Amino acid sequence: CNLSAQAVERGNKAALSIAGRPDKMSYADLERRANQLAHLLRSKSIGKGDLVAVCLPRSFDFVTALLAVMKSGAAFLPVDPSYPPSVIDQMLDDSDAALVIACSASIPQRAKGRAVLLDAEPALPLQPDTAPEMGDLGPDRTAYMIYTSGSTGTPKGVKVSHLSLVSHIAAATSTFKLDPSDRILQFASLSFDVSIEEMLPALLCGAELVLRRAEMAESLTAFLQGVADSNITVLNLPTAFWTALVDHQDETGAALPPAVRLVIVGGEAISPASLVKWQKLNPGVRWLNGYGPTEATITATVFDPARSQPLAEGEDVPIGRPLGHTKAYVLAQDGSLAPW
Repeated sequence: CNLSAQAVERGNKAALSIAGRPDKMSYADLERRANQLAHLLRSKSIGKGDLVAVCLPRSFDFVTALLAVMKSGAAFLPVDPSYPPSVIDQMLDDSDAALVIACSASIPQRAKGRAVLLDAEPALPLQPDTAPEMGDLGPDRTAYMIYTSGSTGTPKGVKVSHLSLVSHIAAATSTFKLDPSDRILQFASLSFDVSIEEMLPALLCGAELVLRRAEMAESLTAFLQGVADSNITVLNLPTAFWTALVDHQDETGAALPPAVRLVIVGGEAISPASLVKWQKLNPGVRWLNGYGPTEATITATVFDPARSQPLAEGEDVPIGRPLGHTKAYVLAQDGSLAPW
């Protein structure tokens, strides 16, 4: 994850901000802080082959910590501190994380004795702010581990390699047409892999990553206001939230803020009726249906209605075609490849 190149090229440009608030962090500052934390991790013998859990609320520190873990050569496990303690304990126990990055207010019970507290670590500001030497660690090493929802059983940890992650970032950046002028909202739960799709492509293309406030997930009015205040251009929304947004627009006449150019929706099947309603309410806004199992590295396929024939009445919304980092196979009922 070469943030250093963006820090050199973009310097004082905002890398991170919070929706509707003046708080910002430049690419140069993000690079320096991530480097210092990476050196601190190295001083604690963290490196290739280690897994480091990051249990922090949505914040500049959370993004900094993910980057720092990768810069140290280790893999990260994102742990949303808003999850029930039993779920967090299961993640930490099952993953056997070597270290947990947290703060005093978010330290899990299971992490005590193996935690770095960012608000209580006197050695952190004393670390070098230059990027640590990485060496040739190999593309197949683990970049991150993430837990499935557990909707079909016990949540399981899935390890994703750097090669898979970088391939996904390149494919998503191309498919979504991301560039430095974009302001991309980070909306998803921090323990959901879509959050990685929101964060890393944004930062590696030089865009501004805008972190949502908690109330934006609780109120559609607050959501639209936050999107408008920050001139968000790209949204990546869970199906249920997007469906509620469509209904809210239909019932109240609320408009999508004009800066929004792309909305990606995924997580559950799309209602054809909601899509028709959306297209009438938001003409000119590019819309994609994203699909992908955790094991295939976040979004694996996308459906773009603008590049397809109109859906027939009663037809399901397709999952679309594979992104550049994946291949899709259609199987017959006996498991053999279906004919084209």
